[in-house]
This record gives sequence, structure tokens and C-alpha cells, in this order.
Amino acid sequence: MPRPPYEQKKSEAAALELSLKPELLQAMSLWNLGDDLSYYHQLVHPIVQGHHVLAQGPFPLKRMYLVVSILQRIKTAAPSDTPSRCQALIVSPTFELAWTVNGIARTMASAMPSVKVYCCPRGFRDAHDRIAELQGSEMGRVPDIVIGTPGLIWQCITRGWLQTDALEMLVFEEMDEILDRGYDESVLLGILQTVAHGHTQVVVQSDSLHMWRRIWKLNRLQTAQFTMSCPSETVDASVGNGAGVGKMDTPKPNGWSPDSKMLPDALDDGEQQIIEAGEAKYHRLGWKRLTIMLIIEAIGLGALSIPSAFASLGMVAGVICCVGIGLIAIYTSWIIGKVKLAFPGVRHYGDAGGLLMGRVGNELFTFMLILQLVFLTGSNCLTGTIAWRHITDSNNVCSVVFSVVSAIILLLLSIPSSFADMAWLGYIDFVSIVAAIGITIISTGIQGTQSGLSKVDWSALPQGDPSFSDAFIAISNIVFAYTFASCLFSFMDEMHTPKDFTKSIWTLGILQIVIYTVTGATIYAFVGQEVESPALLSAGSLVSKIAFGIALPVIFISGAIGTIVAGRLIHGRIYENSVTRYVNTTKGWITWLALITILTILAWVIAEAVPFFDDLLSITSALFTSGFSFYLPPVMWFFLLRKGEWYSRENLLLSLVNLFVFIFGLVVLVGGLYSSIQDIRNNYRTGNVHSPFTCGAV
Repeated sequence: MPRPPYEQKKSEAAALELSLKPELLQAMSLWNLGDDLSYYHQLVHPIVQGHHVLAQGPFPLKRMYLVVSILQRIKTAAPSDTPSRCQALIVSPTFELAWTVNGIARTMASAMPSVKVYCCPRGFRDAHDRIAELQGSEMGRVPDIVIGTPGLIWQCITRGWLQTDALEMLVFEEMDEILDRGYDESVLLGILQTVAHGHTQVVVQSDSLHMWRRIWKLNRLQTAQFTMSCPSETVDASVGNGAGVGKMDTPKPNGWSPDSKMLPDALDDGEQQIIEAGEAKYHRLGWKRLTIMLIIEAIGLGALSIPSAFASLGMVAGVICCVGIGLIAIYTSWIIGKVKLAFPGVRHYGDAGGLLMGRVGNELFTFMLILQLVFLTGSNCLTGTIAWRHITDSNNVCSVVFSVVSAIILLLLSIPSSFADMAWLGYIDFVSIVAAIGITIISTGIQGTQSGLSKVDWSALPQGDPSFSDAFIAISNIVFAYTFASCLFSFMDEMHTPKDFTKSIWTLGILQIVIYTVTGATIYAFVGQEVESPALLSAGSLVSKIAFGIALPVIFISGAIGTIVAGRLIHGRIYENSVTRYVNTTKGWITWLALITILTILAWVIAEAVPFFDDLLSITSALFTSGFSFYLPPVMWFFLLRKGEWYSRENLLLSLVNLFVFIFGLVVLVGGLYSSIQDIRNNYRTGNVHSPFTCGAV
């Protein structure tokens, strides 16, 4: 319905007071904008004047006001006179919101034919192809205004799809939701440092106050570097009746000094000290400690199941699998580390899922990771029970008692909330597993020598006709011994120099290849086809008890690390915007201890209550771990790291390698599921399934 003439004149008069472009007046009259001068003065006027604006408050029609301000600021000269550079970037938390802003901008810019607006689609390749199309078809020009999510904007910039030399404005819309969705301050700082130049205006809009507290607390945006040419202003539409514009103090070199009258919940000195101590606490991990943490996660009693895999596969195939799968694991971990460097805001594997699939991917990958970590803790709890029964050789004590003791030890070892604090236990873990393997090799070697090594029944090729299920279970034992990538994002998030991660993965990878190959080949050569799993059971009753006792630190330290990773993920999400997340306050420690207690009890209950827990663990490993370590990293390379076409000269070899790794991961997924399901059916058929909370052997 057309507006009455007097209302249109009133709107135009209000807009003219800000000296807006004539083209915008016509568009605004159709949107009923301009009636209330207070909103113009609060938001549009500071932006139009070139100030860096911090706009807080869920005021009406905020996106329309932002678009008006942006269209007023950018150059609207003839296309032939305009540089082929983007003039304004609008960063939105989701694709849906970005598309909404795109619709508003296109509608308002309809009277400004020289202004090109573009919204990045959901996929990185689609974004590249569309921008390339625009560059080729519109006189070599990129869009004047580009809208997208942080990940897409970051990709367009870092891959050179967008040139930002002439960038006039950088706008963060719904900053609070951007932070809530996993794009933490380091990612936003990366965007700022890359695209914001001395002439670039920065506008940040948020609905809630907690975002401001978070930015000021962590001092990550470092706005001081953008406030040299003009003063900063803040708009707080939630104060009073929507009127409340006040200038902020000039930022000091070491951070912001917000006006406490405008933002009453600014930090006090005590909170600032807590934050500084917390940040220091969680950035102490170097590449050597990272290697130790990966050893805790990767090298456990699973190494002693590899000789039985050699018995199924034969010596030649066993060695090839150990070396080949080890190299694949190193490569996929390299991809994960590169993703972390390219996207510093990725704190856990779930955040990587968010980059690939948005909010759904974040939640799905987070659930998969937590479930797998809880199951692994439960598995170590059961392994501890088996170890206690074997060491004590007691049939008079209920197995549940041993499992409770194991759960308590796992809980106590999970108390450290920092991986750097946990790393010192890694040295004990490593010495423990090497000693257990060494004792097993020496003992089986002595036994083999006494009976004559020439009589040992080992073979270079598979003996008999092993079934597909048996062969694949053997391969799976080797595959899952190399799956250390699922926690790499979490560990790297604590590194003070993340780029050093390559030293860690090569050190660990080579160490694993040597240990697994030597352990599998020598013990298989000493024992032959009768080798048991774990192999220390083949060392004789007394020696196996000693080896189990020495291996106890491995069992419990490796199990505790899963609880800590899951706890850090959950605790960080719950208290993302609070100093409680640093676990250096009374509330922080209480909530942390409560959380790891809940996780440990949950893992113990699942392990004891599910009759076929071992096979269920195999299923979840086939579903989740194969993805985390094998078929998902190639997908990350293709969508997050690849630059240029996959078939280009510089990408063709890596494309083929990643295709092979992806197919290998899918084979592990399908074969592992099939073998595990077959094993469950066989166990139920033979009655080899223990009852929940049984006192018998587990």
C-alpha cells in the first residue's frame, strides 16, 4: 500500500539530514524507513561518518539499517571506473541469515545498477565458480558487496578468489551468534588482520552483552590497530528508549577500556587476572609434549594384538600393512593439522564438522567424538578388570569390584584439565608400554629358543584359507592401532606454536611403525600361529602377570585421556562465555570434577551393562574412528585446503592420493561393520556373551 505523501516527505527529510544518496531515498521510502530519527542517529549516522561502530541491542530493522549504511559508504561510480576489488564484506553466522541480508541488499541496490551484491553459497567450490563467473562476465569485476559465513569468507580471501585491497567496510552481523557457533576470536582476528587495512571501517553488531564481555576479556580483536584514523563509537539500543550513543575511550595498546556506564558488566581486575592465567594455562603445549599426548592416545595394549594379526595375514602382508597404514595415518594427521592452522577456531573435531556441514555437522561430529571417547574409557575400564584378575589370579573376588577399582583410578587420573599437566604422565605411559612389549618379546624369544626356532609354525604368507571376517579383523587390529587423529584438534588447541605439529606426527608415526612392525614380526616369529591376543598371554603365566602389572599405567593413563578430551569439549561449550571454562576458580574446579565423574560413571555403566560391549566398541570404531582418522581427512583436504581445480598439475597427485585414502577409509568402515556384526552373531550363537555386571570372567 503506497505511503501518504506527508509520511514520505517526513521519511525523506529524515534521510536527507544524513545526506544519503538519492538512490537510497527511493528504496527506503518503500520500506517505511526514516520515520524515527533516533535509530538513524544511533546506527546509520556513525557508520556513514566513517566511525568504527560497535552496535549492541536487538533494535528493529537492524539489517535494513546496516544495508543502508553500507550502500551509502561504498563507491557507486561507473563499472568501468570502479576497481575490480570487493568494497564491503558482511560476515553472518549462518547461510540463512546471509541469504536474508543478500535479499535486503539486492532489493535496496536495485536503484543502483552499478552496485553488485553477491552471497556466498553453501559450498566452497560453488563460491569459487560463481565468483570466477562474475569476474569473467562483468568486465572483470568482483561484487562490490560479498556476504557469507566466516568460513566461506575466509576461504574466498585466503585462496585469492577475492581481492580486498580496496575494502571500505568489514561488517560482522550477529557477532554473538558467530561466536556461539564455534568461530572463536582467533578466526575473527585472522579475518581482521588479513582484510582490514588503514582505510577499512569495521562494524560489529550483536544482540547481547555477553559477546562484548568475551571480546574484552580475551582481547583478541585488538581493535586498537583499527582506531588510528578515527574515533570509535558504540551504539547501545537497549539502554533507555533506544537512545544512547557514546564514544569509547581511545583504546590503549594492550586492549580496550570500555565505558562502564555504557556496559555495566565490564571486567574487573580479578576477572582479568583469572583470564590471563587461564589463557597461559591452556597454551603451554610444545611439539614434544604434543608427541607425548599422542603416544598416550595411540600406543597402548593394542600393540600387543598385532602379532595375532600377523598370524592371520602372514609375515609379508603383516609388515606391509604396518608400514603402509602407518604412512597413511601420518598423512591424514598432517591434513588435520593443516586444517587447524588454516582455521584456528577449530578446537575439537566437531568444529571441523561445522566447517564442512554447518551446525548439523558440528553437532554430529561432536556427538560421534564424545561417544567414541566414552566407549574407549569404558574399554580401558574392562581391560583394567582383566588385568587385575590376571595379576591376582583370584576367582573369589567379583569382577565388578575390580571394574569399580579401575573406574576410580581412571577418574583420579582424569583430574588434570590441561593436556600440558597430563603430559608428564605420558612419559610413564611410554616407558610402561615399551617395558611390557620388551618383556613379552624377550620371554617369547627364550621360549622359542628352548623349543627350537626352526620348529616355530610361522609363515611368510597366510596359512590355510582364512575367512574374510578373520582377515579383516586382523587388518582392523592394525588400522585401529594407528588411529590417533581424533584428538589432534583438541591437543593442538593448547599448543603455543601450532605450526610445529608436523614434528610430532612424524615422530609418533615413525615410532609407531617401528614398534608395531618389530613387535608383530618378532613375537609371531617366536610363537607362530598359536600366538594369543594380547601377545603377553603367550609369554607364560608368571611373565604375563609381570607384563600385565607393568602395563597397568598404560591401561589407565590411556583411558583417562579420553575422559579429559571429552570433558574439555563439554565443559568448554557449557561455560564458553564464562571464566569458569578455565578451571582455575572454585566454580571451575567443582564443575570440572563433577563432569569427569559423570563421564567416568557413564563409561563404566555402559561397559558393564552391555553384554556385547567389545563388539559394540568395534562397531563404533568402524563407524567413527575410521572416519576421524581415514575417510574424513581427505574430504577436508578437498573442501578446506585444496587450492585450484583437483585435476590441475599441482593438485592431481594429491587428489589421487586423497581418493585412495578416502576409499581405504570406506573399506575399513564397511569391512569393520561387517566383521563386528558377524562376531556378535557368532558370540550369541555360541553363548559367549557375558551378563550385565557379571562376577565371572570378562
